[in-house]
Amino acid sequence: MSGEPGLALIHAALADTGAPVTLRVAYSGGRDSHVLLHWLAGKRASFAPHRLRAIHVDHGLHADCARWAEHCVAVCAALG
Repeated sequence: MSGEPGLALIHAALADTGAPVTLRVAYSGGRDSHVLLHWLAGKRASFAPHRLRAIHVDHGLHADCARWAEHCVAVCAALG
């Protein structure tokens, strides 16, 4: 277990799952979800065998929504 409060919460939530589960991040490409996804990707070894996936969320608030989706695909590919 880590001394990081966020990681401790994840470990606690996963403690009673039994079989491996998939953690899903709603990823719009905005700053908040981008930071969360990067942080979780960097910590994913600590919650193995559980998996991490990102689900793109298009809020439809920006004229370049299609480009945001492309950016999200590229980021996810880079993070593996």
